[in-house]
Amino acid sequence: MTFPPGSIVAIDKGYIDYELFWRWTECGVFFVARQKDNARYQVLEEKPIPMKRNVLVDQLIELEVFYSYQKYPGPLRRLEKRQPDFQGTKKPVQMPDFTDGT
Repeated sequence: MTFPPGSIVAIDKGYIDYELFWRWTECGVFFVARQKDNARYQVLEEKPIPMKRNVLVDQLIELEVFYSYQKYPGPLRRLEKRQPDFQGTKKPVQMPDFTDGT
């Protein structure tokens, strides 16, 4: 898949292709993907959390698994946010996502 520079691509949780994500990053294409539960990473930097927002965590991370890091050798930005439960309750649900390092 190719997109023009400046495009933003939203990716379903079931699709993680770090090599493709790296090619997009090198071409100036932005992406957002849901983080898999078994993702292993190292936190490089903790970003400030905005007040009165749904953002719980804002980090720059680096993948730890050798083959994943080989496919995406740059930093990723990891966001964890509070989202409403879609089953009608008011209980917040934490949803981790990641995007290119910008």
